[in-house]
Amino acid sequence: MLYAARSWEEDAVEAGTALREYRELGWRTVLIGSCAGMPAGLSCELFLDNGAASASMEESPVNFIANLALGWMWIVEFVAALTRRGVHPHVMQSMFVPGAAEFNKSLEPKDALLPCDTSAPAGELADAYLRCVRWLLDEVARPEIQDRITAAARLISAQLGDGGRVITACLAHAVPGEMGRAVKNQYLNLGVPREADVREKTQPGDLLVYIGYVGIDNTYYEHGAWFKAAGLRLITSFIDDPFNPDNRAPDALVHIPQSWVFGDAVVPIPFPPGKMAPLSVINQLLLFRMLDDKVYVL
Repeated sequence: MLYAARSWEEDAVEAGTALREYRELGWRTVLIGSCAGMPAGLSCELFLDNGAASASMEESPVNFIANLALGWMWIVEFVAALTRRGVHPHVMQSMFVPGAAEFNKSLEPKDALLPCDTSAPAGELADAYLRCVRWLLDEVARPEIQDRITAAARLISAQLGDGGRVITACLAHAVPGEMGRAVKNQYLNLGVPREADVREKTQPGDLLVYIGYVGIDNTYYEHGAWFKAAGLRLITSFIDDPFNPDNRAPDALVHIPQSWVFGDAVVPIPFPPGKMAPLSVINQLLLFRMLDDKVYVL
């Protein structure tokens, strides 16, 4: 069981309870967090220090991103260790990759380990993921991305300054909840936007910051049509849909590109589907936190 603490003020009590309960059930427990200010008495078998100078509420947004990266580095090294024992676990494919539904269904039962003839050396897969994270940090710092963030921040600042409303929403893992935690500005967070929420909780003229995945629409949600029907002004962020170039938001006031590559998984593994460990969620979180910071200083 992996437990990640974003700040000790928020997570110390829950961490202590969860770690104790899982150890009593016989689970191996891994705690990810900061050594700085770590409470005494937390019972875990393994501890990964995220290197944060502080585990305060103020530092929790960046700690959360660091914890995600460390979590994926631990997971890929766990998989690598299994390959050195001649087996591998099931690894699912992103639902947006063609054929993913059939591939993922074929993995049942998911608790089975399968033979693996090729082993991954210790440290190699975690290093591959860390290199991708470092590449991503360079990408989001590019002037083209920063200029879009600044343009979006000016619109948000003007909307709030005029007494208007700013709505946040996201289609991704981890990000929807983060949009409502430790933010520096006043937003109404919809999380993953459902049609009823868009219709009932927004008003024409609201400014919506929508961080998507692949295009604005997908198999499950017609976000573009819902947002247009609600009369929302849009700031968007997603990657282009490689199968539908029209799956965009042409009326968006600002579009902030994401940098990850379709397919998402970035770490090569010696068994199907060939790669694991996504980069998109870290990309999305970095963009949202930089945008929130920029609005705050304007």
